[in-house]
Amino acid sequence: MWHLRKSKESMIVQRSRAKWLREGDVNSSYFHACINSRRNQNAIRALQTENGWAETPPDIRQ
Repeated sequence: MWHLRKSKESMIVQRSRAKWLREGDVNSSYFHACINSRRNQNAIRALQTENGWAETPPDIRQ
């Protein structure tokens, strides 16, 4: 009985893995868009310093 259950579980895992290999990750473009949106929201575009605002990347790095 135990061997049958393990065998069936193994078949199910193999079938799901084969399906994933065939279809791939269908949501990847959605997740990449989410990541890019989040990256844009978290970007530092300007910093206020003692001398005013630093808006260019070299000024922000200093």
